[in-house]
Amino acid sequence: MKYYYHHDGLPSHLVFDTSKSEECRVDLFDHDYPVQISSIKLKKGTNVKPHVHTSSNLYDNIKVLPHEVWLVLSGKANVALYSFDKLLEIVVLSSGMILITFPDAGHSISVLSDDFKFVELKNTPYYPESMRSLSG
Repeated sequence: MKYYYHHDGLPSHLVFDTSKSEECRVDLFDHDYPVQISSIKLKKGTNVKPHVHTSSNLYDNIKVLPHEVWLVLSGKANVALYSFDKLLEIVVLSSGMILITFPDAGHSISVLSDDFKFVELKNTPYYPESMRSLSG
């Protein structure tokens, strides 16, 4: 990962090669940065439990409307899509696909291929209290 900076020391660019990372998750920013971007690589058989990204008032009544975008780089996974607590459908995501999750929606992951690699982008800092686990 390489950062580039403006003359005043503030960041101007970041370059990260996902093909050279063997880590399960690499967060490109600190959790309190205004956006989240992570490179995620999951092995076959990995399951991520269902959870919903809820809109809420946090931190001095700031309205949090979390949107999450996945850019699938390689592999294949079953992804269950939820609206609040209701399962909508289970879709197969594979290389080249994009998933956008809007506020009060959620998902789970069941990896089908040897590796499932994607980039996750969120429009909020990391607010774990804005995620709610689902049974199922």
